Amino acid sequence: MGRSGLKSDHKVANFCYEINNLKKEWDSSLDVGGHNRTVRELIGHVRAIGRAGEPEAVFATERAFLEHEQKYQISTPEQSKSLKNALVQLAGAESTLAELRDDPGIYRNYAFTHTVSPKNRIGDLPKDQARDYFRSQHARLTNLRKSPQDELTHKLYEARREALQSAEKTYIELQREVLDMPA
Repeated sequence: MGRSGLKSDHKVANFCYEINNLKKEWDSSLDVGGHNRTVRELIGHVRAIGRAGEPEAVFATERAFLEHEQKYQISTPEQSKSLKNALVQLAGAESTLAELRDDPGIYRNYAFTHTVSPKNRIGDLPKDQARDYFRSQHARLTNLRKSPQDELTHKLYEARREALQSAEKTYIELQREVLDMPA
């Protein structure tokens, strides 16, 4: 259960379904008004996911956006490589989150054996694949926010960044709980 009180996989399924339908409308929208309405709805859904703060929902949402960008918005080899790397990092983050939730003992062992060095920690917590993903995806969205696009698209990037920040906060709380560390 997340902060929203809804079961995570139910929420993920509903939001992903709605986001995928909106992205289809976005792709097929030939008029500016339809495009703007679709982007506004996407922003609303992403903000709702961010308010829930559930990493699984945010990861599923980001996967949907990254796959969409990979399919429709690549114009250079660098963009292609960046999206492939983001998807690989996301898979690692999803795996780490599943391990953290499903088998805390293995995660604790990893945390205490592989993150002895301060360079493998952020504060007093392990710098794992999920924390790396949050950092790099936040930077990627910040860079996209600087690109020359319409204001609604910029707001969508900002909503995605805010959702990532909320999910990271929840993830850090979960790390502290599993590792028996005070907040």
